[in-house]
Amino acid sequence: MENDNEMSHIEGRLTHSQKAVLWGFLTGNTPDLIALLSLDGRVIWASQSSFEFFKDISESFTTQPVFDKIHPEDRNRVVMEFSKIGQETKKVFGPVSFRLLSPESTWLTVETTAYDLTDNPEINAILSVTRDVTSRHVALLELAESEGRYRRLVERSPEPMAVYKESSIVYANPAALRLIGATSLDQLKQTLIIDLVHPDDRELANIAFEPVDKGGEMHPIEIRLLSLDAQVIHVEVIGIPIVYDGEPGVQLVIRDITDTKQAKAALEYQALHDPLTGLPNRALFVDRVSQALLRSQKSKSRIIVLLADIDRFKIINDSLNHSVGDQILVAVAQRIKACFRPSDTVARFGGDEFVILCDEADELTSLGSLGDRLIKSLDEPIVINNEPYHISLSVGIAESTERTLLADDIIRNADAAMNRAKDRGRRRYVIMDETSGFESAGRLQLESALRQGINKGELRAHFQPVVDATTGRAIGVEALVRWQREHGLESPATFIPVAEDSGLIVPIGTWMLAEALRNAKEWESLPDIKKPFKVSVNLSPRQFLDTSLIDTVKDIVEGSNLDFTKTRLVLEVTESTLMADPEEAVTILKAFNDMGVSIAIDDFGTGYSSFTYLKKFPVESVKIDRSFIIGLGQDKDDEAIVTAVIQVANTLKLDVIAEGVETEQQLKRLSELGCSTIQGFYFSRPVPANVVEDVITVTLPIEEQ
Repeated sequence: MENDNEMSHIEGRLTHSQKAVLWGFLTGNTPDLIALLSLDGRVIWASQSSFEFFKDISESFTTQPVFDKIHPEDRNRVVMEFSKIGQETKKVFGPVSFRLLSPESTWLTVETTAYDLTDNPEINAILSVTRDVTSRHVALLELAESEGRYRRLVERSPEPMAVYKESSIVYANPAALRLIGATSLDQLKQTLIIDLVHPDDRELANIAFEPVDKGGEMHPIEIRLLSLDAQVIHVEVIGIPIVYDGEPGVQLVIRDITDTKQAKAALEYQALHDPLTGLPNRALFVDRVSQALLRSQKSKSRIIVLLADIDRFKIINDSLNHSVGDQILVAVAQRIKACFRPSDTVARFGGDEFVILCDEADELTSLGSLGDRLIKSLDEPIVINNEPYHISLSVGIAESTERTLLADDIIRNADAAMNRAKDRGRRRYVIMDETSGFESAGRLQLESALRQGINKGELRAHFQPVVDATTGRAIGVEALVRWQREHGLESPATFIPVAEDSGLIVPIGTWMLAEALRNAKEWESLPDIKKPFKVSVNLSPRQFLDTSLIDTVKDIVEGSNLDFTKTRLVLEVTESTLMADPEEAVTILKAFNDMGVSIAIDDFGTGYSSFTYLKKFPVESVKIDRSFIIGLGQDKDDEAIVTAVIQVANTLKLDVIAEGVETEQQLKRLSELGCSTIQGFYFSRPVPANVVEDVITVTLPIEEQ
């Protein structure tokens, strides 16, 4: 009421003539069509703009109802709305939109608002104000059509699209619903968009969404989404600021790149992994070693590289079909991997070579324990199609130092150590000595001098008697190679490893065999030696692997013209050499037996012979390694091992020879244990051929036991 009174007060300040002038000015200058209408719709009065609009000042303009000019489809609706005037308490009706016929016979869209002034006795009419909104209507129609086309495009788009406002999802097209595993929009509405992002990618997503949330530009990003059933989906996302339902929001256009990612990952995996075993390949291994070396330089930690090669795999693969060979490779890979920590890298270099990287290896035990663990991982045979295959490894071990900067350096060291392990007889490990190195100048010089010494005839044959401890008589000798240099005899411990590594051990062994048999032929005429007299010659692991070995031995034996009733040739082979490939070893040993050559297992007890194979090997005797003889009478473990070896040998009806006997106490204990054949410094050191006759033709002193 206060406002009405205030308005009345303001109007009361205008004179009647002022009001008339003001009304005339307003109605004459407004583009809106203003008219006073009777309740039946006839024009009582119309503004100048109305006459100008209709271009009609005839009597019919005021006598005919305006309803006749309304589009037939809209007429009833407008008439019904107009008829409410006078029947309802409200005084304002509309606005009502309808189509009106123009003087050009076109339909215009207008919007009319009607005011009920029938209760005013001075007017008693309906005041209508009509505005031409055709252009706005057309614009709205075009906008609606455009929005419809856009919505249909979004709805039918194969690309997932979604809209979020204030971080919550308000819309998702069918493609987006399928992507996320939803059956309806209700499952996603009000869900925070960030909740659909993989936890590990949320920080990245928040950073990327921030500019577009503020109406700016968002660059495409790759992130992972989580479907409603927790499946990981790789997507590329771009955001566009939009107005949605009259409020600012963000439309996301999403591209599913899961298949692309998986295909790329598969290609990368194939490029960096061995297709047979699934292990990392050379390229990936070298990269990991390089990264480990960089870390070790900073942390001052150490890394270890082991290189393992399957012994005689070519023979295995060639004798079997490649399918079996592949199964063996897979089984070996599994055995090797089981030996190491999950953080270590086990890789296949190709062929039958495997490499292992032990990063941050300070916590690991000794290098030797790693090598031993790897060797023993194949103690049990690999069974393929119910057939057992006895496989062994030769292992090289290298450790990083402050000077190790390149992956190739430490891998090359491990490879050199592995080759040395093979030269020493296989099924063993060798640790690279980083201080001196296998290829040090001193070692190369020694190898060169040894080659020259062989050519110049500097090799010498020395012989150590093998004695019957009960009689004191020499029953044979073991031939041992010596190198006579200008400064004196070179220690075998110095040049034998060089000969093994370089391969010179093969020609040295051949010379030694021929020289031993040459001397043995001369001893056949001695009347005072036991007949047949046994001459033992060592076969190195590398010699045993030489494919020409059997023919070489046969030629030397036949060329020596030995009388086997007077002389017996005994070839000594280490236990580990035989067990590297037991089946092949049996074949080779039988070939020697066929030519009248006996076999002794050297260093017995240091390897891993099973009784099964010991029975299969066509051998005559076993030699107990000197490392067990040293502790006799003092070390219970040594004594237990010696006792066991003697008992096993007796059971299998094999002769037993104890090496390295140096004291009377050792001799006495061996006799008590039942070992009657002795070799060692207690009786004689190895002596030259021109001296050995003085030893083998006499009875050595044996005290009463």
